[in-house]
Amino acid sequence: MLKLTMLVVANLAVEHPAWSLPPELLSKLIDEFPSVEFHWNRQKGDYFRRAAEAEVIWGWHLEPKILALAQNLKWFHSCAAGVRRSCYDDVSRSSITLTNSAIVNAPVVIEHLLGMLLSFFRRLPGLNEHQRKHHWGRDEYWDLWRELKELSALTAGMFGYGAIGSRLAAILNVLGSRVMVYRRRNLPADWADEVFTSEGIREMLPQCDLVINALAATDSTDGFFCAEVFSRMKPGTVFASISRGSTTDEAALMRALGYNEKNARWDKDGWLAGALLDVFAEEPLPQGSPLWKAPNVLISPHVAAVSPYFWDRQSKFFARNLGHFLAGEPLEEVVDCEAGY
Repeated sequence: MLKLTMLVVANLAVEHPAWSLPPELLSKLIDEFPSVEFHWNRQKGDYFRRAAEAEVIWGWHLEPKILALAQNLKWFHSCAAGVRRSCYDDVSRSSITLTNSAIVNAPVVIEHLLGMLLSFFRRLPGLNEHQRKHHWGRDEYWDLWRELKELSALTAGMFGYGAIGSRLAAILNVLGSRVMVYRRRNLPADWADEVFTSEGIREMLPQCDLVINALAATDSTDGFFCAEVFSRMKPGTVFASISRGSTTDEAALMRALGYNEKNARWDKDGWLAGALLDVFAEEPLPQGSPLWKAPNVLISPHVAAVSPYFWDRQSKFFARNLGHFLAGEPLEEVVDCEAGY
């Protein structure tokens, strides 16, 4: 009989099937790694019991109560791109290796954002409304000719150059955009025309037609996009956010878009042309948020990573890293808990 060498706990059975590991993919892993015992958690009590024995846990977040139980844990892999909830002091001080799935989630998140950009710049919702009314709205669309945008004619400012930001910069570069990248450290960026750090943000922002927020959520990026940062953006800039809501001061964003707080209404005093938002400070976005009625905002309810290929990519990446782990090789996408990503 084959001796099982280690235990992997998959805490990936959640209420909605979009975020629950399909059983057939777990079966493939069992076949691929016959010496590994896999426990697919379906009940909280089972998770607590088996986590105490596990060397590897595959889940969403490493909770403190699980960390306290998991005395044998050597590696925790998160299906999430953002790992702020797993990067606390006890994890930083431990010998546990933490990895994330930013590289796995990047392709679909980027496609989602590109869809939002093209929809906004080409005014596609208006065409959809004309279709609904069976109206041949060619003259109305012609009247918008000065407002339409082409990505090839824009300067895009990329804030954050991780798995998502770097890949998106490459695509925008190929499409003809001029790409400027903001990085915390002065490191090169392969697809950037220019790279800026904090000292150069005042020079960078006024040049951007499009500002993309792909920053990781950390203590240092909380409220990064604040009133001062928005004030540096030139009139007509479009702001897009696909990272985490904590990085943006929504009140400051709304003022930049033209929200009059005193009169509780949208007017034309804003200098930003619009915002494309997949993430928010509070989720679900409260019913009373003025953003719902903003005439120049496209709202996506934090769904950029949803895809029928999500779990296929997740399981293949986990299998590759598990192979590294069993062979004593370095893991891919290791998180620096001090940096937060």
